[in-house]
Amino acid sequence: MKKHNIQNASPFATKQLGDKLNKVLTRKERQQLDEQDAKTKWYLELMIAACCGAALALGFVVVHQMLTTNWTW
Repeated sequence: MKKHNIQNASPFATKQLGDKLNKVLTRKERQQLDEQDAKTKWYLELMIAACCGAALALGFVVVHQMLTTNWTW
């Protein structure tokens, strides 16, 4: 079984990798991440609104169909 690259690395290299992952983000990086999150949330909210609107429209169509035709239960 082949070892993962991190398992082949020296303890010093592993510590450096951990330090890079845990570094404090700069203000510009934080701002970019916040903007990206806001954009993603906006699109998700639009998708939820579209799904709710489609469900509401389908409900009206079904109710209209039930009222205007002779349904036999």
